[in-house]
Amino acid sequence: MWGSIIAPLSGGYRCYCIDNINDATKSVATKRVCGVTDYVVWLRETFAELGIENARVAGLSYGGWLAALCAVHAPELVNRLVLMSPAATLDRIATKWMLRMVSATIVPSRPFVVRALAWAAGGSDVTADPGMAMSVTSMVSSRPFRREFVRPTKYVYSRQRATL
Repeated sequence: MWGSIIAPLSGGYRCYCIDNINDATKSVATKRVCGVTDYVVWLRETFAELGIENARVAGLSYGGWLAALCAVHAPELVNRLVLMSPAATLDRIATKWMLRMVSATIVPSRPFVVRALAWAAGGSDVTADPGMAMSVTSMVSSRPFRREFVRPTKYVYSRQRATL
């Protein structure tokens, strides 16, 4: 999904594309991630392993929620934050969206997933976009109802403290 964005960004910045530890990717969790605290520990460990002391952090969808977690719970690591459609971070996820997208993971047939993603993309031809085609493949091949899934939480701000 980040291919077309990373190419221009990497001309002026060192870029790391970090997979969510719970996704069906090459990342393998050594222990279960059960909530916000575990994600913050994982993000701190990941930044430390990469030698990142302070960074510009960007995230899309669930990654946006993770980026917001990092900024709120480990602010010393984040000097700029870019959130692109951060899942549930600023408002709850609409029931219609959840039903449509969750059902696409329950019935992971390619045509069903293509229809769900096309709906989410406002009717776009998702098969013409390589990033969306990769999302289709990921959704068709991923496990539904991962017990490791941590539901994103809405950002709550008060003058004393911001929390996610």
